[in-house]
Amino acid sequence: MARLGFDDPAVRVTWRWGDETRVLILGNRTLAGRAWARLEGERLAWLVDSALHERLLDMDSRLWRDRSLLPQAGVETRVIEIEVGSASVRLENELDGWELTEPVAARGDAGAISEWLSEVSRASTQGYLFDQPRSLEPFGLEPPVAVVRLTRRDGSARSVLIGDPIGVGSTERYGLVEGSPTILRLDEDAQKALVPSAAVFVDPTGTSVVRADVGSIEVRPANGSDFTLTRDFDRWVLELDEESGSVEVPRQAVEGLLGQLTSARASEIEFLEYPSELEEAVVILLGLDGLPLDTVRVIRDPNDGRWALENGDGVLRIFPPSFQPALQPGNFGVVIP
Repeated sequence: MARLGFDDPAVRVTWRWGDETRVLILGNRTLAGRAWARLEGERLAWLVDSALHERLLDMDSRLWRDRSLLPQAGVETRVIEIEVGSASVRLENELDGWELTEPVAARGDAGAISEWLSEVSRASTQGYLFDQPRSLEPFGLEPPVAVVRLTRRDGSARSVLIGDPIGVGSTERYGLVEGSPTILRLDEDAQKALVPSAAVFVDPTGTSVVRADVGSIEVRPANGSDFTLTRDFDRWVLELDEESGSVEVPRQAVEGLLGQLTSARASEIEFLEYPSELEEAVVILLGLDGLPLDTVRVIRDPNDGRWALENGDGVLRIFPPSFQPALQPGNFGVVIP
């Protein structure tokens, strides 16, 4: 056994579980990536792959640590908080889905949030820089430049702090998992994954109302006559007022408007004060029982022709000039005398 390196072994690996103990002794390495190993108390030795020897003898033990930053991000996440200076983003997963509560109260985009959580769960540090520093201040971590905090269903939370650039002109920054004693290296990809724009989390559709739940649509153009579109079994009728009566209109035209309001996804999201002077129309969606479901305000910028939808949450969902929703009776083939 001496010539195999077991009399004075370089490494002893001990596993303990309950009252049980098992010790693996690593002997000499040989040619062709092989090495000797045996269990303590046994005379038999094995010629094995030297990968374990290389990890234990050659590799920096600091690199054994999990590089993941927020590995538990996923379906159990209930609260997302991102703070960058004085700006903050907060999302909460309620029974009816994700809701953005900061910087504004708005509907969350469940698909985009799920995709972001998946990306964040894979985000990792590029290296370990310092263990147990006396102060976090030299790294820009006290206070931090940014904080990303995820809270799970059971109330447990994990936070990643992002600090100053590592060097002049460097895109890498210092980082820290809160509660850990180790200063991390975060590259640009990790930073982008952790701190996206708040717009990424916003539902880009004009309303959360389901198209099939709509029984009637009240359209109040800024310039023109108000009118109502009402579902009548498998057809739609348009009514200007009680005296004018109603007229059947092309179903495709009404379904097109409903699709734009309920399903079309905005190309851009902007957090702006509602520009009432650009308002083209107010559209009220009512249920099959006649009760209001939601109100969508439609605006258009005359300078670039782009459209936007807003439904009371302070978020403008921007659409291209080709959007052109039907907001006049004439769009449905009805001519006003």
